[in-house]
Amino acid sequence: MFIKKLQEKESEYYILSNKYWIIIFLLILTVGIYSIFLIGRRVHKDEVSMLINRAETISSAIGDEDLKNLSGDLSDLDKESYARLKSKMINLRLVNPDAKFLYIMGYPDKYNPESNKKMFFFVDSEDINSPDYSAPGDIYAETSVEEVENFIKGRSFVEGPYSDRWGSWVSGYAPIFDQDTGKVLAVVGVDIDSKKWISDIRFAQALPASITFSILLIFISYYLSQKRKAIAFQRRVEFVSIASHQLKNPLSGIKWSTELLLNNRVGTLNDEQHTHISHIYESNERMINLINDLLKSSNLEESKDIIKKDLFNIVDLVKNSEIDLHGLLKEKNISVVYSKDFPAEKNIKIDHKKIQEVVTNILSNAIKYSHNDSSVYLDLKDENGSTVLSVRDEGVGIPKSSQGRVFDRFFRAENASKNSPDGNGLGLYIAKRIVEKHGGQIYFESIEDKGTTFFVKLPF
Repeated sequence: MFIKKLQEKESEYYILSNKYWIIIFLLILTVGIYSIFLIGRRVHKDEVSMLINRAETISSAIGDEDLKNLSGDLSDLDKESYARLKSKMINLRLVNPDAKFLYIMGYPDKYNPESNKKMFFFVDSEDINSPDYSAPGDIYAETSVEEVENFIKGRSFVEGPYSDRWGSWVSGYAPIFDQDTGKVLAVVGVDIDSKKWISDIRFAQALPASITFSILLIFISYYLSQKRKAIAFQRRVEFVSIASHQLKNPLSGIKWSTELLLNNRVGTLNDEQHTHISHIYESNERMINLINDLLKSSNLEESKDIIKKDLFNIVDLVKNSEIDLHGLLKEKNISVVYSKDFPAEKNIKIDHKKIQEVVTNILSNAIKYSHNDSSVYLDLKDENGSTVLSVRDEGVGIPKSSQGRVFDRFFRAENASKNSPDGNGLGLYIAKRIVEKHGGQIYFESIEDKGTTFFVKLPF
C-alpha cells in the first residue's frame, strides 16, 4: 500500500514505505538544487547586464575626439588628448570604486581591424609609477580570440572569470566608435575582481540553499520521529498480540471450570456459592471478549486479517444480528423497525463474517444506548455506487466534545460509560478498520439526549 495507516488511542500516524521517503527526499533536493541553479543563473545574467551597461556608459563618456588624435605608441604621452583621456579614466575609476582597472585598448591597424595581431593599450586609469601601469602601445599578451572577434564586430560583452598577469578578473567591454565612419576605434575595459563577482552570486544562492537545507533537516527529523513512533507502535501491537494469546488459555480454563461448577458437575452449589461463581463467570466472559477484541484489532493493524470477499445478501446479516441480539431487545423492550423500502435481498461483495461483526456491533450499540420501551430504525439503500446501511436510535446520543474520538481505540464517551459500563471501547474502532478494508466508510450523526444514526457505506 502507498500508505500504511497506524492508529493509536488518540492519534494516527501515516508511515510511508522507505522508497517513498527516498523519492520525497530526492524531490526536495532536486527542487532545491534547481532553485539554486536558477537563481545563480539569474544573478549572473543581471551582473553581466550591469557590467556591460557600466562599460557602455564609460564608452559614451569618453567619446571619440581625443582617441582619434592618438597613435597607440609612446609618442601619445606628449599629447593633450592623452592627458585628457588619462584624467577621464582616473575620475571614472573614482566613481566606480569596485572596478580594479579601467583602460582603453586598440587593435592594429585601428582602421584595419582585420589584422591578426594582439590588442594594445591606448590609456589606462593607473598612475605612471604604479607597477600595474600600462604605457601607450603596450601589447596585451593575454588577448583572447573572443576579445578580437567582439572588437571586430563592435559588440559589448563580458569575459571571465579568467586570469592574467595582474590577477583574476571578470571584464566588461564596450566599443568606442568613430562617429564619422562608424568603425571601431577602440574598446573600453572594466575589470572587476572575480572573487567579488563570484561571492555576489554565491550570496544570492545562499538563501535558497539555506531554505533547502532547513527543509531537508525538518524532513529528516520528521521521518526519524515517525519511524520511531511506528517502531514503538509496532512493538506495542506485538506485545498486545502475544499477551492476548498468553491470557486466552488460562481464561478458557477458568471458563471451563466455572461452567462445571455452575452446572453442578462436581457437586451441588448453594445459592450464595452459585451467585459468586456466576459473578466470576461473567467477569471472565468480559475478559475473554476483551482479549478477542484486542486480538482482532492487533490482526487488523498488522494486516494479518485478510478480507475474503464473496457475493452475499447483506439483508441476511442484518436479520442475523437482530436474532443474535434478541435477548437484549427483549430485556429493554425495544423493537426493530425496518423502513418501508428496506429490500428483501441485496447482494454485494463483502467478507460476510467481518461485516456481520460490524452490523452486530452497531445494532448492539443502538440497543444499549436507547431508552427502554423505544425503537431502533433500520434502512438500506443504494447511493452513488454503494450500499448504505443506516441504524438510528432515540437514545442518549453522543456529546459534541466526544464526537471526534468515537472511532479511537479504547475511547468511550462519558454518557456511554454510565449507560453501559461493560464496554471496552474497541467495537467501533474494529468496525471502522473492517469497513475501510472493504473500501467503504463508516460515519454518524448525533445529537446528545436525542439519538444517533450510524451509516455503513460499502461499495457494490
